[in-house]
Amino acid sequence: VALWLERHHVHASPFAPYFDWLRTTEDVPLLWPRAQRRALLRGTDVEALVDGDDVALRDDFDREAWPTLVAFKDADYADSLNRQQQYHYFVAAATLVASRAFGVDGHHGDAMLPFAALFNHSTTAPHVHVRDAPRGDGG
Repeated sequence: VALWLERHHVHASPFAPYFDWLRTTEDVPLLWPRAQRRALLRGTDVEALVDGDDVALRDDFDREAWPTLVAFKDADYADSLNRQQQYHYFVAAATLVASRAFGVDGHHGDAMLPFAALFNHSTTAPHVHVRDAPRGDGG
């Protein structure tokens, strides 16, 4: 929700340069045209997973994201928007978060950090580890 709001509804976001650097979306089956998705995934476990994601994201949008936008801006502003287009932006933001967010710690949860996006993301063997500086070093 935060990425969608910041990217599309906060015009002076301090994260704007980072958002401009990011892709608009990731190429995931959820965003493929429905006919193409059905043709390529029919009968696979992925088809059921994508269908489930579609239902869950629609529910998240309707129950959480849209009401947050109305509270953040106002109902007149929300009414002036194309809700289906906003849903598309929301799903696009979700694909970016799913591909880039990682667990920071128990207090902060998952996060997208601009400096971490510079690392080469490996799904087989992590090659970068982020940790705190040792205490007592004067810094």
